Amino acid sequence: MPVDAECFDRFEAQAKANKWRAYPKRQASDFHIDDEDRKAFFSSPSLPDVCLDKLKASGAVDHRGKFRTSATKKSYLLLQGIDLAARTGMKFASSLLLIAEVLSKSFRQTGTEEVSRKDTGALVNILGPVARLSYDQFAKVAVKASFDRRELVLDSIRWPSDDIKRRFMELPLSGPDLFAGKFEEQLLTEIKRRKDINKADFNFPRSSSSSIRTRRSSPKPSFRRPSRPSAFPSRQQSIQGRSRDRPRIQAPGRNHPKSTSTNFSRRPLRGSSRLETFIRQLSSQGLSQEAAVLASEASLETVADFLFHIFKEGKQASTVKNYRSAISSIHEGCPDGSTIGSNNAIYHLLRGMFNGRPPRKRLSPSWSINHVLNSLSTSPFEPIHNTSLELLTHKTLFLLAAASARRRSELHALTTKRGFIRFSHNGVYLIPDPTFLTKNETASFSPGEIYLPNISSSSSIREDRKICPVRALIWYIEKTKNIRSSERLFLIPRSPYNPASKDTLSRWIVNLITPHIDNDDPVHAHQLRAHATSKAWFNGVSLSDILKAAAWKTPSTFVSCYLTDVVSNEGAFARSVLGISDQHRRPVLPPSCRC
Repeated sequence: MPVDAECFDRFEAQAKANKWRAYPKRQASDFHIDDEDRKAFFSSPSLPDVCLDKLKASGAVDHRGKFRTSATKKSYLLLQGIDLAARTGMKFASSLLLIAEVLSKSFRQTGTEEVSRKDTGALVNILGPVARLSYDQFAKVAVKASFDRRELVLDSIRWPSDDIKRRFMELPLSGPDLFAGKFEEQLLTEIKRRKDINKADFNFPRSSSSSIRTRRSSPKPSFRRPSRPSAFPSRQQSIQGRSRDRPRIQAPGRNHPKSTSTNFSRRPLRGSSRLETFIRQLSSQGLSQEAAVLASEASLETVADFLFHIFKEGKQASTVKNYRSAISSIHEGCPDGSTIGSNNAIYHLLRGMFNGRPPRKRLSPSWSINHVLNSLSTSPFEPIHNTSLELLTHKTLFLLAAASARRRSELHALTTKRGFIRFSHNGVYLIPDPTFLTKNETASFSPGEIYLPNISSSSSIREDRKICPVRALIWYIEKTKNIRSSERLFLIPRSPYNPASKDTLSRWIVNLITPHIDNDDPVHAHQLRAHATSKAWFNGVSLSDILKAAAWKTPSTFVSCYLTDVVSNEGAFARSVLGISDQHRRPVLPPSCRC
């Protein structure tokens, strides 16, 4: 039986809660659809094989493809029966719609004097609305049943994110199966799209003196990594769309139209933190983000004035260098062929700033990591089975941070999802959430998994087990198993047990360190990363192992920014000069790492 094409429009409109369109006056040929389309539309959606495989792997369904939970199984079968009945009714109503249209056309083409009964016309005219009303009711039931069945299935699958699950809920209802035949394709596409967005980066080529004029009319950026979606206008569009007569970097206090910004659920582009800081500085002076685009055409004198203005506000010379780097990344170049980053005049200006306001020196932190570890092995942190959830949380966090030497952002991204934490006899492997990217992660460098050894089984000293990170982690996961409202590893230890923020993790670490400092020096959670890696270095751990554990790409980062004297190694030079034997000999850095 041919099917009225309006059925498709009405069904999709019902699914999207749209208003009905006026009944179209179509030709007779438009009232037929292909058998394949009709079968795909009017057959009840079924589970695709890839979906069943995932459900079987997770234990949600048995080998016959039936849900293991009796309530879910009963609900699914009931919804499937309702869906089949509703679609059968839709076929019937669709046939009535066609019959009603044919009779209506025939009645209009036949003279009223040839009709045997006077009320035949009224009956024919009312047949169409009745059939459409019947179809609407069946469509509502079918749509509701399909949505509910789909939601039952999606709730049984572990998704990389809630957004991916939401996108599957919005797939069309027509098609050969519950996911329009695109379950795996949609999933892989979505994951790839998110990876491309997270790893997108731009590398605009430096302009030479011979290409400054041509690049203004047709800049061609080269890409080092996959490009991000074009949510922002391209550099060419931004520059060409603005008047050449406008000032390059405008004075503070002027009114500018507010620029719209797009909210991306992703980390900042690598190397773009300076540019974002630069834009925030412009905003603090009353300028909009479009000033950053105008800065790409600013003269050398204007850039120098801007940098000096930042310096007069009290910023350090190193901070001004960050602004210079941000401007240089978008600037078209100077008339002499140099860039803002390599221009000799800018170099001497920054050198004068350094001499006029040299960086402030700070003493090494006065606290010792050993003192904190000793306190964690005594009351009230031990015995561990009697300690409170709050103290257990703080202890677990500190031991993980010290043993892994990872940033607080990586500790914050740890999750209890299946496949992201694996215990073994010798230790535990941890992987952050896949949507998280580390500060220095690029297409060519990705930090490895976090491995924590089981000190309880590898050390013969009984007291060592009290500072074993694996032991603390096992107790913590077990204690929070029944109160979890999130898959994040670290939770706030009070109801409603929400995930702890990065600032909260830092505060917990600082609270453990503070009782062990001898003065009023400020304590920062990031000092633990420096203390842990420095202690490992002075205890003879190889440089390659330290770089791997702390997820550093080059040794220079560790040597210049993190390597600090620990208490047991201070005064090594003086002791050697005075002839006093030094049992703690400092390891020798390779020549390539020396500052």
